[in-house]
Amino acid sequence: MLLPRAWVRSSVFPFHEILRGRPTVSILERLREHDKLPPVALDSLHAERLGEHLKRVARVVPFYARTLAGTTIRSAADLAAFPIIDKRTIREHFAEFRASDWRGRVLTLETGGSSGEPLRFETDPVREASQLACKWRARSWFGLHVGHRELDLWGSPIETGKLSWQRRLSGDLLGNRLLSAFAMSEEKFAVWRDEIDRHGSDFLYGYSSVLARFARYLIAERRSVPTGRLRVAIGTAEMLPPADRAVMVEAFGCPVAAEYGCRDGGLIAHECPSGGLHLMHDAIHVELLDAAGQPVKTGEEGEVCLTNLYSQAFPLIRYRLGDLAVRSPTACPCGLPHPTLARLTGRSTDTLFRDDGARVHGLALIYVLRELPGVDRFRIHQKQLGRVEVSVVPGAAWSEERVGPDLVARVHRVLGAGTRVDVSLVSDLPPLPSGKHRYVICDIGESPEQKSARS
Repeated sequence: MLLPRAWVRSSVFPFHEILRGRPTVSILERLREHDKLPPVALDSLHAERLGEHLKRVARVVPFYARTLAGTTIRSAADLAAFPIIDKRTIREHFAEFRASDWRGRVLTLETGGSSGEPLRFETDPVREASQLACKWRARSWFGLHVGHRELDLWGSPIETGKLSWQRRLSGDLLGNRLLSAFAMSEEKFAVWRDEIDRHGSDFLYGYSSVLARFARYLIAERRSVPTGRLRVAIGTAEMLPPADRAVMVEAFGCPVAAEYGCRDGGLIAHECPSGGLHLMHDAIHVELLDAAGQPVKTGEEGEVCLTNLYSQAFPLIRYRLGDLAVRSPTACPCGLPHPTLARLTGRSTDTLFRDDGARVHGLALIYVLRELPGVDRFRIHQKQLGRVEVSVVPGAAWSEERVGPDLVARVHRVLGAGTRVDVSLVSDLPPLPSGKHRYVICDIGESPEQKSARS
């Protein structure tokens, strides 16, 4: 049952959020007003919100009250006094992260575990509302509003495996359709293409790799979506390589936008129509830090550490995500006041090691291998220093005699001639248990250089 978009926007969605105890509508209205502010004013608002959040957390969250004992938190300038935390910290001190003054509802969630480390954490209706409001604020940049119909191609069993009849009804009323992206096939792709028309979808949302595979099917079968039929296709949860973006634009006939967020941190950044990856500056605080925990300079790569400004029940301050990013030194031409990331360069676990122990980002190999003829898809897995496994889904142009040696030579140029390269041909590269696809997996911890520097 599909309701008129205007009804959903004016009545159904607001009532739905009230029933769930989430102040989404009021937060969304506030966020959209923030989009009109000049950058200086937004920076001032951000600093004020961060300062107030830190003062509350230092007072009511046992973990921080203990670790900051004797330290006075007065403003955002005191952020550096807070310890940097990670998944291990949360597991070891789980109960201490619960805010003593929170009396509202608490939800227990779990991450998908794409990093190999699933995490159980707690959240609250306010934080959940802010994440949804940030999504719709960013979608409004593409002319979308609450009530426009969303077709989700999703791989996470957290969503697709637990769809009760209530959630299905809720999705139908709001115009959201969720299709499982597990066990993809041409038959499933054909059903998805029909569903775009049947559902009257206004935009697509899903794992970037899933959208790219769907797009390639549409082009091969000459079933591309007519230009202008969809407003935007939003790729999330994974890197969005230029080649994948290009086929998505061709197949879906609309702009493609990258979304960057995480279940345990919230929505962090979203691409605008001008191509700028804007931080949600009024909802989160992002630091980019080096291996020693110090801020990197603008234009330099650093690890993302996140503070969600709306988290009430289970606040995490300076939470290491394991993602690597570079802050942009210039403003986006779109005119939005939010700062931007120049690029996301992957997870810290997406880095590889040369045979001499030096660290190399996985993109260095991705860029050289994706140009090989006959290599449709691949995955690089390094389990130990001096050895790497490359799984290849071969295409029609694959040649064991010609392409195989070329592949090994390219790996050697990046990782060193002393690296053993084991190449295996596979029929498919199934997603990880989280539903995500990772091009690079490294099981090695710190490099010998880093260990020596820390000793």
